[in-house]
Amino acid sequence: PSAPPLRVARRAASSVAEGSHAMAPSAPAAPVGGSVGLALAATAASPSSSSSSSSSPSLAVLRTLVLGGVLGAGAALIWWRSRGRGRSEWWYVGRHSQLQPGPAGWKQLEFGADRMGLWGGAAVCRRDSDGKWVAFIRACPHAGIDLLAGDIEDLGEGPIINCPAHSYLFNASTGSCLWDASRGGPPTTPHLAVFEVWQHRLLGIWVLPKPLLEPHAKEAWDQAKADATQLAVTDIILDRKFPDFPK
Repeated sequence: PSAPPLRVARRAASSVAEGSHAMAPSAPAAPVGGSVGLALAATAASPSSSSSSSSSPSLAVLRTLVLGGVLGAGAALIWWRSRGRGRSEWWYVGRHSQLQPGPAGWKQLEFGADRMGLWGGAAVCRRDSDGKWVAFIRACPHAGIDLLAGDIEDLGEGPIINCPAHSYLFNASTGSCLWDASRGGPPTTPHLAVFEVWQHRLLGIWVLPKPLLEPHAKEAWDQAKADATQLAVTDIILDRKFPDFPK
């Protein structure tokens, strides 16, 4: 995915240095990568009072310049990748170090989505096995149950969120409702609100709300496939949670 524009990157660098969340402002016309890098590098490379006597000034300057160059190049890359996107809608949600254990096989970072015009809390999740990222509103569109209390499985076509209350299924990347208790037609449960994720080790984790999908077309709905998907996801969850249970 395209990355946040430069001023967003500048705010990210500031947020990382201060250890706080930040709101992404609008995009500027051109990059000033070096100033972003040097600003953060100066913070990172400033020697403490206890170590200033043992660190030579030339080494501190060199460290500042190297780190500044790396961060400046990163900021310029972000601007280059964001050209054509227009005004920024990306939101900074946190740092990699803030990720906590989440659903089985995933790390999670919770954030508020009210500032994005979406009700309720949300979460960004990273899969341990391959670094796959997804982000979604936590409240199930059916009954408001916290989806983070459920599971995120994969049958080979992308991560699927399983609601812990009624086993309703949602595609974690698109938000599509893949199965609910409706019979004889597509799900009546609304699709899930999800986000595009962009992340960088130095500039943090960012999300962009994706447009909500249109309802499934009745003529294209395959009830047998949906039921098979629901049973397969349930089997994976039960096998993991009860490995000694006789099959």
